[in-house]
Amino acid sequence: IQRLMEQKNTLNEKLNILIEKDEKIVFLNAEIQDKENKIIYLQEREENLNLQKTQYQKLQITNDFTKYQKLDQNLQQLQYHDNLSKNNILKTGMVNVKDLTEIANQRQKVSNAQSQLIIKQNLIENRQLQKEKYLKEQDKQKSEIMQERSRLNYLKKINSEKQLDKFEPIQMSFTAFIPLTIIEIFLLIGGLLLRKTHAALSVIFIVLAVLLPLLTVFLYFLIRKKQENNYKRYKEAVRKQRMRTLKIENSLEDLEFSLQKIESRSDIYDEEIDALQNEIKNDIEIFERESNKLKYLIKPYFTELPDDNQLDNAISALREKTVDNVHNEEKEKYLKRELQNLRGNLSAAEFYEQYQQAQNWLIEHQNQLRTFPEYSQNHIDSQLTGIAEEKTIISEQLAADKTNLNLLQKNQENTFEVEEELNHVIETLKKAEFRYQSLTLAMHLLEYSKQNFDQSIRPQLNHKAAEYLSIMTGEAYTDLKIDQNFMLYLQDEDQVFKKQANDSSGLNDQVNLALRLALTEILQDKYIQLPLILNDPFVQIDENRSQETLKLLIKITKQQNRQTLFFTSQSSIYKLLENLDDNIKNSVVHL
Repeated sequence: IQRLMEQKNTLNEKLNILIEKDEKIVFLNAEIQDKENKIIYLQEREENLNLQKTQYQKLQITNDFTKYQKLDQNLQQLQYHDNLSKNNILKTGMVNVKDLTEIANQRQKVSNAQSQLIIKQNLIENRQLQKEKYLKEQDKQKSEIMQERSRLNYLKKINSEKQLDKFEPIQMSFTAFIPLTIIEIFLLIGGLLLRKTHAALSVIFIVLAVLLPLLTVFLYFLIRKKQENNYKRYKEAVRKQRMRTLKIENSLEDLEFSLQKIESRSDIYDEEIDALQNEIKNDIEIFERESNKLKYLIKPYFTELPDDNQLDNAISALREKTVDNVHNEEKEKYLKRELQNLRGNLSAAEFYEQYQQAQNWLIEHQNQLRTFPEYSQNHIDSQLTGIAEEKTIISEQLAADKTNLNLLQKNQENTFEVEEELNHVIETLKKAEFRYQSLTLAMHLLEYSKQNFDQSIRPQLNHKAAEYLSIMTGEAYTDLKIDQNFMLYLQDEDQVFKKQANDSSGLNDQVNLALRLALTEILQDKYIQLPLILNDPFVQIDENRSQETLKLLIKITKQQNRQTLFFTSQSSIYKLLENLDDNIKNSVVHL
């Protein structure tokens, strides 16, 4: 208990020091986590601002190009109308409002069908690109799985070679010391024989005889210690190798799960592409049907039917010819000037290419785009500059905190292990104190019980058991006694006490029954009569003694007013009971 108390105090002091260090480490970890979160937040904000900046530029290009297309279309309509007037391909100069409205509505249906077709075509191209991307990722995952499997097989092969049961420690039997013993005996004999003639040589022989076994034992334990160290290092190497194998197996399971997800996603894209292709077929049929209907409606008004590319211009010319034939040259100049302003120094082809790039960018980042507050370009640039400066300051602070954390964690012991050790010592101390108290109390109780048994119970037990045994054996044994060491002695007809262990099995059964009946009577509560339960106590007793014992049981039952439950598989016992008691039939239960 004293040793555990000292160990407990030492661990308490050690734990307090470790807890103080842990609190500092927790505080630094919290500071580091907070700064890392701030850097992540600033990076996300920077990315959002860059995305907003790019989105703003791309949308501006798209809007300008849309305006450019509308203005260019208006200009082409003006020019086409002039060409129609010059070529005189219109059959009539006027169209009624009803027919013109029907033609315009039909053209709108054709435009809608064409727009749906273009949207579906763009969508299927996008899905095919995404499918190709997932197929590349699938091939990459398969390659990684193959590499991980080859590594796993290699490690399993190494693990199969490194088995702990193959490491055999040094085995040395006592027979190995026989030659040493013989040499020692010869040295001792030689030393004794030469003691008178060569005293110095005799001393040398005797010293060698004493030191030789000590030296041999020392070398044996030295080699044994070295072998144990080698075994520990070998065991640690095997453990590390198995941990690497387990880590690779987990990584392989993750890769296979990721591959299953990619394959599942690829199948989804195939289904979407098939569905889009079917929809495109239906849209093409709708577009062709509506286009034919439009051509049928405008055919009566033209001497020469326009091709598909000129339908809009033809219908516009027809409408303008009917509603208003006045074309202003100033409008055409205005449109050309606006087109030049929108295009800037770019040619029409370069301006279209720039628009296509903006559209592709918006499609690729459609999942990331969202509505941003309206900021000017200068405001976004100033925000980006401020974020870069703030990131630099926080990064410097983060590096300093990590340096301090590394200094604290260097050679830091595990607080949990120390606390667990302390709890173990406290628990051991409690158990030791409790066991000390329990042993002390048990010792006093045993001494008291033994004194009480020797003074009050043993004399009564000897007398009562001897009385019952004498009756059961037909006075073959008239007395018994139990000494202080609980050894049992029986007195035969010759008045000689003998140990019970030398008696027959039947006599031992009678002695045990006599002791049981005596103890029951001595220890029984005076006011509560509990039943006596016996299970075949006469298996090894002859008929005469069985009869005497049954008489005794019947007598005790009546005298003590006690119920006796007697279980037996011997029919002879039942017959003996019938002879002894006529009313026994009413108390017998056959199971």
